[in-house]
Amino acid sequence: MTDERPAVALREEEPRFDRLLEYAIALLLGVGAILIAWSSYQSALWGGESLTQYTQAIRSSDAASQAWNEAFQTDVQDQNLFLQYATAVATGQQELGDYVLQTLMRPELVEAIGWWAEQPEGAQPSSPFVDENPSWTNEALERAVGLDEQAEGEFLAGSEANSKGDAFTLVTVFMAVALFLLGVAAVLKARLVRVALVVGAAAVLGYSTIQLLGLGIYPG
Repeated sequence: MTDERPAVALREEEPRFDRLLEYAIALLLGVGAILIAWSSYQSALWGGESLTQYTQAIRSSDAASQAWNEAFQTDVQDQNLFLQYATAVATGQQELGDYVLQTLMRPELVEAIGWWAEQPEGAQPSSPFVDENPSWTNEALERAVGLDEQAEGEFLAGSEANSKGDAFTLVTVFMAVALFLLGVAAVLKARLVRVALVVGAAAVLGYSTIQLLGLGIYPG
């Protein structure tokens, strides 16, 4: 009679432990499903941000190319007009030189030539198109440089957003593995194997949760 009581108690404990294990599996499956949904949502948001930044970067790059073309054309035109002006003045055709200066040139070029003409003879550069000339500007060139920098920043932002989206996707894969382990544990009968699978799945979910917290939330 005394020998039967421990055996009876053990048989009563077994169903209780199995029920607790089932509860643990159900709880972990629910938590894992929520985390997967959240991670997938964040991955989609970062993927959209990446696409937006890449699209804007392409537009900025195209605008920069147009600005570079405009800057080149302006530079060629200014140099040709200056050459005509300098040739006219050097050959005594002052009226022609004045016409080119006052009618054909843009105001920025006129100012640049004014600075060039005021320089002492020994220190006068060969043309007004030098860095030392404070009046020599090419708005299209400045705009092209700015657009290139803007496009570079947008490409970088798109790359960073894409990497963040990939990180969320990787975490989603880890959590899917955890759910797979829990699914297997739910149908097996061997208790030790089930416990090992549940512990392993819990560890993977814990690691994935830490990774999610480190990745943060999409700020948009």
